[in-house]
Amino acid sequence: MVIVKAPDFNNLIKLINDVKDKESVYVALEPASTVAALPRLVCDYCGGPINGSPITYKRGRRVLLRMLQNMLKGT
Repeated sequence: MVIVKAPDFNNLIKLINDVKDKESVYVALEPASTVAALPRLVCDYCGGPINGSPITYKRGRRVLLRMLQNMLKGT
């Protein structure tokens, strides 16, 4: 991804034409939001959302997430 910024439309066209190997061009008219979406953790046992810190354990080479200690007994 290449991000270019230009003071006017004519300079923007020149900058876009100078970019090599472009497949598509996306133009943003306003600055993008700086608020990033936080990833949500999901319990591997029940599928419910995990609020707070999860309980992690390893099964083979996978690290699984649980939200309650008693869910570990079911594995």
